[in-house]
Amino acid sequence: MSGQVSFGGNLVIGQVGVCEGAGFPAAVFSIPVQLGGGAGCAGSKPASVKTYGTSQVNSPVAFVTLPGVGVGQPVTKGNFLYLRTAVKMDIRLTMVGTPDTVSVLNVQGILVMEFPDANTLKLLEAQGVGTIEYAVTGNE
Repeated sequence: MSGQVSFGGNLVIGQVGVCEGAGFPAAVFSIPVQLGGGAGCAGSKPASVKTYGTSQVNSPVAFVTLPGVGVGQPVTKGNFLYLRTAVKMDIRLTMVGTPDTVSVLNVQGILVMEFPDANTLKLLEAQGVGTIEYAVTGNE
């Protein structure tokens, strides 16, 4: 099965209710946001496999594996991750490598990441108490 994942929009940073004559600074900073692209489709990337869901995590002292990513799961080599949580949680990412690379991120809110082909996501874990929404896509 072939498919793709697309992600795009604008990140806008500035004062609330900025308009001419409202004071200084009146500038707004706007950054276009899109995936790294490739194969002529800026803002999208191939995604033949995917997993997504919501998990209730209740593990304040140990990491638990989030279903859908890893050996025997729908995604074994993730190249895109979207994750959202309303409370502070530790997220452990294991990426393919020699040796594998492990990163622990303290997240509250939205996390969006792309992974290079040589270092795809192979395991996604969480530690804390709360609900996590996530989506992972890849080619394997």
